[in-house]
Amino acid sequence: MKSHRLDIIIGVALLAGMLSMVATIVYWLVRPYNILEYHIDNYEMQQESYKVGEPFTYRTAFTKRGDLEATVIRVLQEGVMYSFPVTTAKTPGGDYDFISTSNVTPNVPEGEYRFVTKVIYKPNPLRTIEYTMESESFIIIREE
Repeated sequence: MKSHRLDIIIGVALLAGMLSMVATIVYWLVRPYNILEYHIDNYEMQQESYKVGEPFTYRTAFTKRGDLEATVIRVLQEGVMYSFPVTTAKTPGGDYDFISTSNVTPNVPEGEYRFVTKVIYKPNPLRTIEYTMESESFIIIREE
């Protein structure tokens, strides 16, 4: 009799543990995350044209919720995509509105480009959240 009661208690404990694990996984998968909210439609380039090798500047404005670390993928896009090195951002939560000058115009052909960033957050082991922002068009020229 005691053995049967012990089996039932162990079975109920295992079932409760499994149900709580399933509930946690479902919560992680369906919970809406709103980590990043941009306050502008596009990055605002500070000039209409940039020379190869010159830093280019753009304005961005956003609100970040939480202190999650992000992976940032940056590219110049003109039919062909020119990638910058992938970086990580440890921006604390808060409201931001600033002009960034962190990128140097790479040695690319002259033409009209857009600067595109993809910011990737991993809020839990099962989910990744991606935000993409691009700039207005601008021209890259070569100095003669």
